[in-house]
Amino acid sequence: VQALFPATGETLTYAARSAPLRRVAFEVGDTVKDNEGTSFVVADVREEDKRLIYIDADGKELPESNLSDTLSVQRPEQRLLAGITDHPKVWGLRQSALRNQFEGRSREVRGLTGARISLIPHQLYIANEVAQRYAPRVLLADEVGLGKTIEACLILHRLHLSGRAKRILILVPDALVNQWFVELYRRFSLSFAIFDEERAVSIEEGADDPETANPFFDDQLVLCATSWIAENAKRGKQAAEGEWDLVIVDEAHHLEWTTESSSAEYDAVEAIAEKSAGLLLLTATPEQLGLEGHFARLRLLDPARFSDLDEFIAESEKYQNVSKLADALNSDDELTDDLKEMMTDLLGEEALEILENDDTRQQRAIWASALVDLHGPGRVLFRNRRLVLDNFPARIPHLYPLECDVETGFETKIGWLVDLIKSLPDSEKILLITKTQENVEKIEEALREKISATAAMFHEGLSLLQRDKNAAWFADDFDGARILLASEIGSEGRNFQFSHHLVLFDLPDDPGLLEQRIGRLDRIGQTSDIHVHVPFVEESSEELYALWYHRGLNAFEQTVHGAGAIFRQFSDRLKTLAEGSDEGRDAALPDLIKNTQKFKEEIDKQLDEGRDHLLEMSSFDRDLGEALVRQIEDLDEDERLEKLMLGLCDHFGVTVTDLDARTYLFSPDNLFSAESFPGLPDEGLSVTFDREMALTREDITFLSADHPMVISAMDSLVASDRGNAAFFRFEGAGEQLLMVEIVCVLECVAPERLHAERFLPPHPIRQIVDQKGRNRTADFSIERIRSGGRPGHSDWLRSKATALKATVPGLLDAAEKACADIADVVRHRAGNDMKDHLDTEIRRLDSLKEMNHPVRDSEIEAAHEEREELKKAIGDARLRVDSVRLILALK
Repeated sequence: VQALFPATGETLTYAARSAPLRRVAFEVGDTVKDNEGTSFVVADVREEDKRLIYIDADGKELPESNLSDTLSVQRPEQRLLAGITDHPKVWGLRQSALRNQFEGRSREVRGLTGARISLIPHQLYIANEVAQRYAPRVLLADEVGLGKTIEACLILHRLHLSGRAKRILILVPDALVNQWFVELYRRFSLSFAIFDEERAVSIEEGADDPETANPFFDDQLVLCATSWIAENAKRGKQAAEGEWDLVIVDEAHHLEWTTESSSAEYDAVEAIAEKSAGLLLLTATPEQLGLEGHFARLRLLDPARFSDLDEFIAESEKYQNVSKLADALNSDDELTDDLKEMMTDLLGEEALEILENDDTRQQRAIWASALVDLHGPGRVLFRNRRLVLDNFPARIPHLYPLECDVETGFETKIGWLVDLIKSLPDSEKILLITKTQENVEKIEEALREKISATAAMFHEGLSLLQRDKNAAWFADDFDGARILLASEIGSEGRNFQFSHHLVLFDLPDDPGLLEQRIGRLDRIGQTSDIHVHVPFVEESSEELYALWYHRGLNAFEQTVHGAGAIFRQFSDRLKTLAEGSDEGRDAALPDLIKNTQKFKEEIDKQLDEGRDHLLEMSSFDRDLGEALVRQIEDLDEDERLEKLMLGLCDHFGVTVTDLDARTYLFSPDNLFSAESFPGLPDEGLSVTFDREMALTREDITFLSADHPMVISAMDSLVASDRGNAAFFRFEGAGEQLLMVEIVCVLECVAPERLHAERFLPPHPIRQIVDQKGRNRTADFSIERIRSGGRPGHSDWLRSKATALKATVPGLLDAAEKACADIADVVRHRAGNDMKDHLDTEIRRLDSLKEMNHPVRDSEIEAAHEEREELKKAIGDARLRVDSVRLILALK
């Protein structure tokens, strides 16, 4: 069954037997409206070719396919006048659902609340900043362990929840496919389809035309290995034609590019990026391959802006001056003449004049922000360092010089490793990383012969499934492996922060790769100091690298910044010394360490005063980040959603069993609508509304306003007629009155991509009118009626049917008119908010464009189009009667 939804311009296809659709048939006497907004009263109905044709008194015909897409078909007033009313409890449940929907869709933190994560300010700040943009295209480059994956998923989650990113493709290294799948489902309740060649072939074989079928259109949310589409030209081409709203590429530093050539992975991602709206690239080492490699990734984000490598390098050299001016603006110091001249050059004479006439902290903050935005690297690049976090665990290095020769080094290290394992408590997990699969297998075999401790292996020779099983076995606190032996692929993307001991059985040549290894443990979620164990053979190349890392770079204790530049500076010298004589190494080592320390200090100073300092300004605003945390914490503590869900469970026939504080077992024992509670298994589901419980008990589902089950349960109630008509008796009113309470909902029907709910979410408007035509809304609050009211008898309604049909419609008209007056104010306010927001953004984009910054023409055009479309959509927002309650007030 195909159904066209003209208001959103979408055509959806459903299975005929299970389509969530209901045909509405109007009767003689009903009022209908066509697509032009013209209304008439139905005088006759006939059926023609299985279509209903409505006819008015003048013989005008209206096929049901031409009915207005904003026509309300739930008529609570007819139910009321027919004596069909709902229990006050159901009425109250419906009103709670309406208010919750309105508040939830109005919140700044929508899409950020539902993740099973700790609330960390810098992650929430980046997610909120990026997700507000139209089709965001950015590079997330936080240091190893600071949560780039969480940031990307938060952005994805908000865009998907708001309807701005329906089709999403995630590309990751082979070893991380299953980990991403699990994290998306476990933390964000998102189920992605894992694509590989077997699945693609199966989809094609089941298609009507296998030759032209594109398997990527079989699912909206797709996860696959970057290598698969890079190595298969056909799949790469199909993926590029996938019409993605958002593409995420993890470990983007593997995408290699130079001015002469590029890797297959880079070419595949470039083809997809050219045709996709949004793009997120993730890497902890953005400059691992030098400025050229960094430029290559920025080129994927905006090839028009980043088209010339030499210009990019020249621009990068200016960051230090921009940083100095930004620091001055963020201080209370008076601007020097040089800084004033710089401000004029960078921001214009008008900016300096405004500041001189109003030199306040607020004005300084405005211009500092504009400076970083206009002249810094922050619009397309976000990078936070450990400095943004308080109390990050310490890294404690333990270097073990071994008295042996190179030939007996392996056996000596095994003996040392056995002693280390025996010296640590059995509860301590150990991660060992070495360069190759061959080493992993040799270590495992040697340990098996010498010690009873269980060891799991993780290397490229194992299937993805086996790697994941072994990683899970290592993570098991009860019967898990004591030590995980990983080849170099275990140093990237995997999270083992439950372990506090890292053994570097050998050392990599590249300090960036060393940081990746340590980052498996040194990351958010680590609760203890990290012990880095480095065994090495004395008077060998192993000693050279161990001492260079430790004394020259302090790399075992601190994150090395500018690792790529350092590697390029010293790699040749290190290689020469490693291959030379022991005497030559010993003689050259002191100077090498001294030169390394000096070069590192220079790199640190350049970064601290230049690009990294600017990035810190634009990548994290602590006040805003902490404000987002507080908003979510307030919602976590608000128990109204929990009470609403328990009421919905009772209404829809879900049995609730208390398990712990704010934690329950939902069982579908009497569930009469599975669609109301998607994902509720037959055996039941343990759920919690407590974030801390969800973080400690991964077997329990975390429910929030963002969870699909919560959203669906509320939608199911509001989309039905349950609770939309009620009759109350109210004691103690002071006078005898007949009153009508009406709840209308102002709805902005617009394509989801516009995210109109930012400015005008479905807005319930409540008004009460008495039999004398007086507005009594202020006199009878929701709480007053709840406390003083009780259900009215349907017998009374039926006995007064004739009188009520003569009286109630007039009261309804008056109440609806009062709602319409309020709706006009709400529309106007929403329109102004929208215009202010988008006008500001358009001015900002225009300024960035004038200064040749990374703003695409399509982005500016889209903002203008979005403003005009939203203006019309908000102006045309319809007011529908959602629910009606008759109140008999008694003295």
